Amino acid sequence: MAWWRDSALEVLRTLSADQLDGLTELPPEMITRAAQLYASATNWNEANILAASVAIPFADRYSPADITMVLESTNNGADLRGSHGFNEFIELLYDNNPITEAGVTSRLEIHLALAP
Repeated sequence: MAWWRDSALEVLRTLSADQLDGLTELPPEMITRAAQLYASATNWNEANILAASVAIPFADRYSPADITMVLESTNNGADLRGSHGFNEFIELLYDNNPITEAGVTSRLEIHLALAP
């Protein structure tokens, strides 16, 4: 039902971290919304709160595009680097995400300017 999907996606774009917190079975579109929220953190306190509610619990389901968006956001105003939750999030990407370790490392090198 294409007409319903478009409406549902529009509503998904309005979900808050509080509304996603504690949920377990989420479709990919809701995981992307979680990534968008995490990528919007403007200070370390907010980054840690969002890490706990929408980044760390769903890190194993972030798509490659979601991961790239979060990492790109660190160069576009999101204050994730240096927050406690960011380090844990990165560790979970290596340990539990379906993309390879090389995929995580290459994204980190590109978007965080880390040496290999």
